[in-house]
Amino acid sequence: MNVFEKIAVVGILGFFILVGMVSATVLDSFGSISGVTEVEGPTFWAGSGEELYLEEQGGSTAGGTTFEYVVDNSGDWYDAEIGMFANVATDKDEDENADVLFNFKAFDSEGEAIDSCEDVVEDVGKEETSNGVENQESVKGCELDVGGKIVERFEYTVKSDSGEDLTLQRYGDTRVEVSAP
Repeated sequence: MNVFEKIAVVGILGFFILVGMVSATVLDSFGSISGVTEVEGPTFWAGSGEELYLEEQGGSTAGGTTFEYVVDNSGDWYDAEIGMFANVATDKDEDENADVLFNFKAFDSEGEAIDSCEDVVEDVGKEETSNGVENQESVKGCELDVGGKIVERFEYTVKSDSGEDLTLQRYGDTRVEVSAP
C-alpha cells in the first residue's frame, strides 16, 4: 500500500467520523425520544373450586370462602393497591346481619405471610334471590407491601367475623384487583 492509498483510507475514515458527529448533532437538535408505558396489574377471579384464576371463570354460588393462586414464575413483585370484591350473603336469619372480613395475603416460598390487606364490611345481610346473591360488597385502597420480595402464592379469604357461613356468587363478582399504588 503506497502513501497515497494510506492517505485516502485515513481521509475516508475521517469523513465517516465527521458525518457521524454531524448526524448526532442534528438528531440531538430535534430533542429526545420519550414515552410513557402504563402497566395494568392482574385481576384474580374466584372459580368454582378453591382457586383464583387470572381469567374470569364460569362458577356457581357456593360455600367455600378461601381461594388460592400459586404464582407460576415466582419473582420479585411490586407494592400494590388491592381492591377486594364479593357478592356475599350471610346464612343468618333475614333480619340479622353479620360483619364480613376481606383478607388478601402474599406468601413466600417458605409459606410465611409477607404482607396482607384486611378490612371489614359491617352489617351484611341475607340478600339472596333465585338469581344468586345480591349484596355487592367491596374494599378498595388497601396497600400490599411486597416490593422487591419473591411471592410464591396469594390467598383471598371472605368470611364472617363471627363464624356464620357465607354464600358467595362467583360469576366475576368475587375477585381481587391489583394495581400500582
